[in-house]
Amino acid sequence: MNHVDVAQRAQRLPEDHPAVKALLRSKWLLTKRGFGPWARIYRKAVGGDRRCVQLAILPWGALDPRYWGRPPTCRRRSWPG
Repeated sequence: MNHVDVAQRAQRLPEDHPAVKALLRSKWLLTKRGFGPWARIYRKAVGGDRRCVQLAILPWGALDPRYWGRPPTCRRRSWPG
């Protein structure tokens, strides 16, 4: 069993996946658990300011719009640095 099989079984993207590489190029870091269904990405703390985001990666169509409605429009916020 190779690392791809293990990652797929754990529902995690391997470190060489284009999405993971893009996050790392954007100066985001992953926790030791990697990029899975409840991925947590963060940037190193600057002073007392810490930036961390937890993502819920759901299968396509998991949230039925009949019950959830349309998603709200997201505002884009630029972070310093």
